[in-house]
Amino acid sequence: MASSVDICNLALANIGDEALVSAISPPDGSVQAMHCARFYPIARDFVLALHTWGFATKRAALQTVSLDDQPPQWAFAYALPNLCLAPKRVLLPDSPSDSEGEDFLVETDPDGAMVLYTNAEDATLVYVTKVTDTTKFSPLFVVALARLLASYLAGPIIKGDSGKKEAAAHLKQFFQVDLPLATGADANTQKRSDYKDFTPAGIGARA
Repeated sequence: MASSVDICNLALANIGDEALVSAISPPDGSVQAMHCARFYPIARDFVLALHTWGFATKRAALQTVSLDDQPPQWAFAYALPNLCLAPKRVLLPDSPSDSEGEDFLVETDPDGAMVLYTNAEDATLVYVTKVTDTTKFSPLFVVALARLLASYLAGPIIKGDSGKKEAAAHLKQFFQVDLPLATGADANTQKRSDYKDFTPAGIGARA
């Protein structure tokens, strides 16, 4: 499986840089490694937050918090789980796993903590978590991440108008090609049956 260094070297190769970094945490002393160390975590978390990746999706029972100024339209306030990058669905205790979920809102409380508001009691949250272990990444996620990272690296490494054009080209490639391929392949591992709760009309009439 690809390491963070492998992903950075792939990103550098995407922009035509022949350098090979050997470490980014801490950087190996090269300019390329310095830029990779700066931009790699940003690119990784950005791609993670864009989709409900199978390898990065968790669910957890939420813990209620008490607030003095809770919005009156929401019955419950919950703390977000640690390392939650993107809340996806709020489920009731008896909800099926493929439920669309309940309405919710995420805001910052007066102390700066993120709070999830909902009308669901004893709620469970399906969310995308921060994943730093690259062995969990799917191959197409690696390709997409390297492409986005290439768009971040092009400007500071190539510089000038050429760097801007290179960055724009890789960002376009990321959104139009690499990300759709990665999310599509990931979605195929999480298919839900549209007919799970379907009852044929004839059977329903005889019930």
